[in-house]
Amino acid sequence: MRILLAAAILGCGLTGACGVIDPAPTEFMIKADSIVGPNAVSGGASFTQTIYGYVGPSGCFRFKEFRMSQTQHLVDVTIIGYRNDGPDVVCTASLEFMQQTLTVSPPMSNPLTISIRQPDGTVLTKTISIE
Repeated sequence: MRILLAAAILGCGLTGACGVIDPAPTEFMIKADSIVGPNAVSGGASFTQTIYGYVGPSGCFRFKEFRMSQTQHLVDVTIIGYRNDGPDVVCTASLEFMQQTLTVSPPMSNPLTISIRQPDGTVLTKTISIE
């Protein structure tokens, strides 16, 4: 048993393979504060809405992507962020806020609801008139 332990320690020392491995970035849901943009749009063209929210307490927290599904009357959105704060990562000390543009493309019908899922299980919605 002592021989195996000594061999493992010696192997780590020679190869450096026993160091701490940085964790992979961790995904999480971002809470949206507001949806800002036109309340009425043409049904034949894409349009945008700006989504605002709080991402995290430091620069280690970042916006990653919108995960969306869409029908003619509903755009269902989950906002994904990621955290990367391993031992070799340097993060700014500033709060991270989000101001991201969500693009919605046809087909769509009146009325269209944008529904953003929140981390606490609630939903932030905005209804858009399609003309």
